[in-house]
Amino acid sequence: MSKGFTTGLMIGAVMGATFGMLVDPINDKCHKRMNKTKENMFKAIGGMLDELMGR
Repeated sequence: MSKGFTTGLMIGAVMGATFGMLVDPINDKCHKRMNKTKENMFKAIGGMLDELMGR
């Protein structure tokens, strides 16, 4: 139960940070940079979720 709770907290923190960055860009330059790296962020998150679910 403790492992699941810890995993849930980590996933929630990563997803919250990602969503926050996508919803509230600081300026246009930052928004353009985030659009370029958005795919890589979601690929990394997907890889982490797959790794955690595979355990």
